[in-house]
Amino acid sequence: MSERTHSIRKYFSLLVSLTLLSVALWKLSGVNWSEAIESAQSVRIQNLLVASVFIVSSFLIYAFYDVLAIRWLGKNLAYGSILKVSFISTCVSMNVGFAALSGSAMRLALYPLYGLSLKDISLSYVKMAFFFASGWASVGGVSCLFLNRYYGEQLGLPPVLFLFVGWGSVVVSIAYFFWCWNHREVRVGSFVLPVPPFRLAMGNLLVAVLDIGTLSLIHISEPTRPLYIS
Repeated sequence: MSERTHSIRKYFSLLVSLTLLSVALWKLSGVNWSEAIESAQSVRIQNLLVASVFIVSSFLIYAFYDVLAIRWLGKNLAYGSILKVSFISTCVSMNVGFAALSGSAMRLALYPLYGLSLKDISLSYVKMAFFFASGWASVGGVSCLFLNRYYGEQLGLPPVLFLFVGWGSVVVSIAYFFWCWNHREVRVGSFVLPVPPFRLAMGNLLVAVLDIGTLSLIHISEPTRPLYIS
């Protein structure tokens, strides 16, 4: 790495840090601290501890979308390095706000420390977004088959609509996994639509199940409702 490139990355990281700090301070300036303290004191300590465990678990599970994306790029970056960068990025994006912007900014600042180029980071972010969207579409769609009445009541829509969504998701997911198993790229002129390896697609399905399951547990253990643990 040239001295100039090192300096650019150093100043870019500093700029990202200062920008995120400024945004955080700006958001904190609008906080009513007396209400925040009163709200915190009203939280059941049992709920707080359990929710904290689930939140940390959710952030760690979310990091595996990064792992899948970087493996799809063909990079052999160590799991520990990926988890560290993704965990920090997720913590910042979920607390500072502007999740897509702050999360990508943190990745752009941290991943170069482990040898990834800006092109690699940009491609990995796109692939991570693809894994996230496809995983949630598959698992969320299938849930519509079993929770169609609940979704209908919550959204004021006919349950049969969610049955159509669920079966549509099943059909599309099967076609997608078969496409990954064959591992055939789609070419439209000079444009090539890549396909992830089958093992990564299956890994993505597992990560999505764990991700949605953990978020559901966080919702159940939220401070505004009692927590029942046998």
